[in-house]
Amino acid sequence: MNKKKTIGLGIILTLFILGAVFFMFKDKLPTPGKSSGGSEMPAANAVSEEITKGTVVSQTFRNTNNNIKKVEVVFTRLYDLDDVNIAIELVEGNNTVLKKTVNVKSIRDQHRTIVEADSPITGLSGKDLTIRIYPVTDSDTGVALMINDSENTDFSFGSKKMKGTICFCLTSE
Repeated sequence: MNKKKTIGLGIILTLFILGAVFFMFKDKLPTPGKSSGGSEMPAANAVSEEITKGTVVSQTFRNTNNNIKKVEVVFTRLYDLDDVNIAIELVEGNNTVLKKTVNVKSIRDQHRTIVEADSPITGLSGKDLTIRIYPVTDSDTGVALMINDSENTDFSFGSKKMKGTICFCLTSE
């Protein structure tokens, strides 16, 4: 009988310790659909047109991050091109706070394309930011953006106003 009590108490103590550890570190665990410390990535339900020569795609949004380390955007590949680059920018007012160039060959179909800041970008929480995506190379790109066209917002695709949101998020670490 004592052996059963000892085993029972051991199990209860182990569960208590695991519960305490979980409670202490639950905010550090990744949440599905969210990026660590950042904004939520909208679920894609549509695809934009191809980002062609001269097209600038932009969306303005309210930033809720205290610091920004990465911008993640979901593209889809329409066809393959060589030596074509696309820019992903974050702009606050007239100031470009992050700009990276990505070769379209490195973009995986319907996966997150991640651009990282050299150091965390701070002081922008509560500010309106604009994400801008456009070809750097004087050519079409062979890629389109994954979007959510049921969101209650809009974005610009060249000179057109589009209903929905680009599938992107900001992360901080």
